[in-house]
Amino acid sequence: MRNQGQIEYSQLAAWRTSSSHLDVALQPKHRFQGWVMKAIAISLAVFCMASILMAQKTPSFAQLIDPISPIQRLTLHEETPGHCLAFYSPDRIMWDTAWQQTYTYNTAGQLFITQHDIYQAPGMRRSTRQHAYYDAAGQLIDRVTENDSAGSWKNAIREMWYYDANGSETMAVQLQWRLLPGGYGWDTSSATRYHIVYGPQNQIAERTTRYWTTSFPMGIWTNASKHAYFFNAQNQWDSLVIYSPFGPNWAAGQRIVGVTWADYALGQRSSYVIQYNQGGWINGQRTQCTYQGLSSNCMIESYGTGVWDTAGRAVAHYDAQDHLTLAEQYDWLSGQWSTVNGEQHDYTYDSLGQTLELIDRNWDPQFQGYVQGLRRIYGDYFLASAPRAHPDISIVAYPNPATDVLHLQIDGLKNPAQLTVYDMQGRIRLTQIGQPQSGTLNVPLDISLPNGSYTYRLIARQGHFAGKFLIAR
Repeated sequence: MRNQGQIEYSQLAAWRTSSSHLDVALQPKHRFQGWVMKAIAISLAVFCMASILMAQKTPSFAQLIDPISPIQRLTLHEETPGHCLAFYSPDRIMWDTAWQQTYTYNTAGQLFITQHDIYQAPGMRRSTRQHAYYDAAGQLIDRVTENDSAGSWKNAIREMWYYDANGSETMAVQLQWRLLPGGYGWDTSSATRYHIVYGPQNQIAERTTRYWTTSFPMGIWTNASKHAYFFNAQNQWDSLVIYSPFGPNWAAGQRIVGVTWADYALGQRSSYVIQYNQGGWINGQRTQCTYQGLSSNCMIESYGTGVWDTAGRAVAHYDAQDHLTLAEQYDWLSGQWSTVNGEQHDYTYDSLGQTLELIDRNWDPQFQGYVQGLRRIYGDYFLASAPRAHPDISIVAYPNPATDVLHLQIDGLKNPAQLTVYDMQGRIRLTQIGQPQSGTLNVPLDISLPNGSYTYRLIARQGHFAGKFLIAR
């Protein structure tokens, strides 16, 4: 599932300034909406976690205005590496060691501990560590960040999240470890609270955001923004109004209208118009997108003097693993397209489709080309100790009993998988790596396999699965 090349209403304001959607590199679940222009310094700051996991931070604006499904703050990406070693390129040619991260997972495959070490010759020096805690539904509810201080871990930041019955975040609180009147303890440094109203098909129809403002003698909740969605007869949202606080009330400032969809389930918009309220609604920007295979192309026009003028173009390309590999932004200048921003991501995968290496390159307007940004090497992938349930994947083995070929009908598996068959004594009798063709993995059964019961284990990026079958010839 992708939301390719969707340019949000912030595009005009951000056209010359890169907005950082920091979690794009290895995340097929969070779609490319708006511009993802990371400088090397930003990449270093967000570490590997921003590439391997869905960003563990307040959802970006692009996510906030997508009501198709309840907003989830933290969903573990399917890739679960044990470590990441990162390099940067100060001279744009050679790679120098920058830092490393190690990851520890619980038995459910959820990220439990992340440790970040910085390279200082002659070796690594530990810097920060995070502990994550989850509720019974698998949602992140608590995370504590510690800093290394003279060889000991010291509390620094604590983050807590709260959810409603739909799994949507209702409040996020950040605390800092400070000296309080009674000694050191956690003190509220920031908090965000959301009020959500649901519409058709459990889609978010209205979302109000408030921030905690510290004031004497106590803090208060202050209005920040409100998004109101309106749906058509097909229960697809086709307009959105964005409100800002105006005294104790709300004032409509911007809206998206005329939304048409190429694929609503994938969040792919064909066209939409952004308007601004200046005593009345006036046109600002119009976007029209086309999708072909793993690529998207969006044409952006600006409105002035009563006509639409070509302003820019945005393209995005994804690989077969659903990872963003190229995003470029162009301005229409002097009758031709001029690249103004861009990023490249080059991936290397293992036989199961897990990322082994990722190289980022960023567009340099002075060099007029792509320059080395960050290189990351992943390894020691975690495998849960027990098969993990995956609601999007179903496996049926047939015929059962089998004779010469076993067919595994696999729905929802997009990546290559490794199959291992065991006999009842736990011995490996055959292994096979392949990509299901038309949803079916065909497993030839050698004549040397005797009649009896067998178990199979299927390992893929989405998790691993097990089942039983019989051979009866």
